[in-house]
Amino acid sequence: MREWFRPLDLLDDGCEQIIGPDSSLEETPQRMLADTGLTNGSSPVPHRNSSHRA
Repeated sequence: MREWFRPLDLLDDGCEQIIGPDSSLEETPQRMLADTGLTNGSSPVPHRNSSHRA
């Protein structure tokens, strides 16, 4: 694995962000929710339940 590992090997489109070790347990999920727009009252996409039929 050492041959192909490159630190901070991010995608070129800039959509990835680094959450560093200084981000607290409380800050990290809040940042993720804010960055994805899920703090504005929207709800996440529900999981499919294979036992539930519509």
